[in-house]
Amino acid sequence: KRKVEEREKAVVLTEEKRAVEKERWLIETKRRGIEKVRSEIEEEIQKKEEEINKINFEYQKTLQKEEGLQREIKIILAKEKKGDLQEQISGIEKALVPLGREIEEFSLKERQLENQLVQTLAAEKEVENKIKKIEEKERETAFPSERAAVEKQRWQLEKERKSIEERKWQQQDSEREMETVLKEKRLGYQKLLNKIEKLDREIEEIETLLPRPKPPAPAEKPATPK
Repeated sequence: KRKVEEREKAVVLTEEKRAVEKERWLIETKRRGIEKVRSEIEEEIQKKEEEINKINFEYQKTLQKEEGLQREIKIILAKEKKGDLQEQISGIEKALVPLGREIEEFSLKERQLENQLVQTLAAEKEVENKIKKIEEKERETAFPSERAAVEKQRWQLEKERKSIEERKWQQQDSEREMETVLKEKRLGYQKLLNKIEKLDREIEEIETLLPRPKPPAPAEKPATPK
């Protein structure tokens, strides 16, 4: 009987083991399916990541090209601005030439007026001295006939002094007018010089944005004759 029971027990265990094994087979089948799906998903993710990396790479290349183009545009605009400023300087320098000549001409006229005024003032001083002497002589003259002659001389000198003073006034007015004109022209000349200086500074600032020219290649030394 015991042997029979042991045989029956062994049969039960075998059936259970088979059932477990079958269940394991089913789980493995499901596991393989899940792993296959997971593998497909991972492959798809990897492909997408590769595509994204490729897109990012192309995007970075595009950004670099855009930055390069922007730098080129800035350089072109800077060169154009530099050219415009240089043209302005050239125009101002041309305007300085005739203005400089005018200043020289008016300066010469001013010196001439100053010399004329000096001569006029000297003539005025001389006439005034003569009038003083005549007036002294007039006071010392006792005879009416002689006094009348001296008075005529004084009248003539007074007339001459008036003419000199009128000439002096005219020369003084002309000198003041010349000083005003010269002051305006010199101020205008200086303003143009200041404008050139300002434009030069702008050009210097622009040149800092431009690429430096490559130094010329050194000249080849001639071969030493043998």
